[in-house]
Amino acid sequence: MKFIGLLLFVSLPFLSASQSKKIAAFKTSSDIVYAAIDRAGDFYLVLQSGEIQKHDKNGINLGSYAHEGPPTLFDPSNAIRLLVYYKKAQEFTWLSPDLGANPFEKIDPSIAIDISLICPSGDHNIWILDDADLGLKKVNLGDAKVITEFSVSDQFKENRFTLMREYQNFLFLLDPKLGIVVYNSLGIQIRKIQVLDLVYFNFLGEELYYIYDNKLKFLDLFTAETRDLNLPTAAEFALLTDERMILANQNQVEIFEFSP
Repeated sequence: MKFIGLLLFVSLPFLSASQSKKIAAFKTSSDIVYAAIDRAGDFYLVLQSGEIQKHDKNGINLGSYAHEGPPTLFDPSNAIRLLVYYKKAQEFTWLSPDLGANPFEKIDPSIAIDISLICPSGDHNIWILDDADLGLKKVNLGDAKVITEFSVSDQFKENRFTLMREYQNFLFLLDPKLGIVVYNSLGIQIRKIQVLDLVYFNFLGEELYYIYDNKLKFLDLFTAETRDLNLPTAAEFALLTDERMILANQNQVEIFEFSP
């Protein structure tokens, strides 16, 4: 892994969560293909069947939403407006906190021709990744005006991006063959975290984290300090709050006490 920019990675002491107290565990009706958490601490499971489930910090089911197959991208980080995007139909909608659905919307073809991914930007804008030219555009949904646009770096000759998130005014894109690419608000690539075969990453405070070799790897977005955390059990997805660690693997979910 390397850091592109002025900062260097600095390793912090290795930590362990192996003694964390387990709060709850349950199984889902089909395999989990994505997991996410909102700023209120509730978490969401996207199942292979297409169902999206919402749970509180102790695993209590708070509701569900179902559509035709799993979405291409689901982003509930806002907690009030939960974005769901389906690439095949080129349409998206916003779910309410109780997972109630609103009408589906489409992006005007004058803005993007073949949309690969979209993600929220603040309360009123979205980022769009256009497969036609690998262009990234930030669009105001109120007036359909393009606020910012740029192309991803020349190294990406084809689009293999599977996840896109905005956080702390940075835009993060995941290419499983290259790792996580980070752009600033001006469209300048500032970092590339070279970890192969990632399917997922998330954020806690000022840190980005992901699972690698059965450990949680943390990167401070501002100091570039890194740290590791042993997982108490194998997992494909990990969700963290200041109270909980939620681990998901296939159709199994386990919830542990956690302190950052």
